[in-house]
Amino acid sequence: WRLSKHNKNNTTTTTESGGGGGGGLGTIDYRGGMSVEDLAHEYHNLDDTEKFDIVCILEVLEHVTDVDSLLQAASSLLRPETGMLFVSTMNQTLKSHAIAIVGAEYVMKYLPIGTHDWNKFLSPHEVETRMARVGLQPVDTCGMVLKHPWSAPPISNWEWKLDRQDLDVNWIGGYQRLS
Repeated sequence: WRLSKHNKNNTTTTTESGGGGGGGLGTIDYRGGMSVEDLAHEYHNLDDTEKFDIVCILEVLEHVTDVDSLLQAASSLLRPETGMLFVSTMNQTLKSHAIAIVGAEYVMKYLPIGTHDWNKFLSPHEVETRMARVGLQPVDTCGMVLKHPWSAPPISNWEWKLDRQDLDVNWIGGYQRLS
């Protein structure tokens, strides 16, 4: 299978894994310095077996100009029968505004002011609608929450957990082709 990873040097690193006994992963192809749309263009004419088992778009949707173009390109990179697209982003709720923008940017100064635009935050339902337009359906969706929300570095490490009930701030979803 193939795995794409961006790095600051805009280089591609290929790692051979395993061998003998069939227990290895095969080739992992790390790619950097290109957009998802550019990668989709490169893979457009390749056989489906050359496409990806997994594509991850994590903490990106709330920063892009054309979400639909990104999702269309990402979906075109998936193997038709088995490919999975994972997306994490911020939900558009008052709670997310209070925590991600007011709290993280203005009060705690964990992020530069202006990192997030609340108008670009997307609910799981909005993403599900956009995924359906590119031929994908949800497999699972969970919130990502801090285990100990009232303690933060340097007092403690940030430990995250998945929470099926609390998708109010940060959430992750897995999507695959419509059956």
